[in-house]
Amino acid sequence: MKKFGFTEDQLQQLTFSSNTSDTPFEHWSFRIPNGVAAEAYRLLKAYCTLKWLILDNPPDSDHKRNANDYLAMTLAEADVVIGQRTRELQSRRAKKLRGNVGDNNMSISMIVETLCSKPEHQTETAKQLWNHFISELDVHSLSPKEHANETTKKFWCNYDFKGREKSISFGQFANLTSKARRRLKSGLPG
Repeated sequence: MKKFGFTEDQLQQLTFSSNTSDTPFEHWSFRIPNGVAAEAYRLLKAYCTLKWLILDNPPDSDHKRNANDYLAMTLAEADVVIGQRTRELQSRRAKKLRGNVGDNNMSISMIVETLCSKPEHQTETAKQLWNHFISELDVHSLSPKEHANETTKKFWCNYDFKGREKSISFGQFANLTSKARRRLKSGLPG
């Protein structure tokens, strides 16, 4: 509270003015010293509550439980605000285009969707599209290198992603193909 300019004398005066047993804790009022910064108002009740709990050490009651709950919520408020801000920032970051590759600055998803939208490929399975996809990566100057594991019968492709090697498995490609086809069929934008 001193951060907001309270003096020791003002802090001593800061107490609940009505904390009777017949008044619910939520309605307890307190005296506000003159010259209090506006930012401090929201903390005044928390300060009075903490002071009441520590100095008066009241017996267990609904008032004491409500006061403890109020303090817990007030203390958690800053963390909740940070969490909400973080969620909003993450949401904005998630909506930004990222992972764009190649000469045309397209994402892998966009390359797959473009491939799926071509009339000659609309009826082909993901397995039939795989070689066309590798060729598309090459067209976009991504230097694709196809790999296969004979034991597991899995295959994937490494490609150049802004100077680093990235990879896409056939399973990922098949999922992107299905997603692109659903989007194309529904007429939704990519």
